[in-house]
Amino acid sequence: MGIVFFILGIIGFLSFLISISLVGYIDDRIKEECDTEVGTVGQIIGADEGQCQDARDWKNLITNMQIPLLSLGALLGLIGGMLIFRD
Repeated sequence: MGIVFFILGIIGFLSFLISISLVGYIDDRIKEECDTEVGTVGQIIGADEGQCQDARDWKNLITNMQIPLLSLGALLGLIGGMLIFRD
């Protein structure tokens, strides 16, 4: 059972690392496509069909999930390590 918890902890930590990469990618795309003069005009007239706001919403959602992912990964990894050590 300890190995299962330890593996879930590793998966949680990897999910945290992936979320960092995702936020960086989304942030770069927002800077390239939305925070330019053309992008701003496109948002004002609605030519982007709300994609810039959707990207900002996804970025905020993923950012808010980072700490719980890291905490869960650390907790499960610690529990798994303790169970493995105990056996």
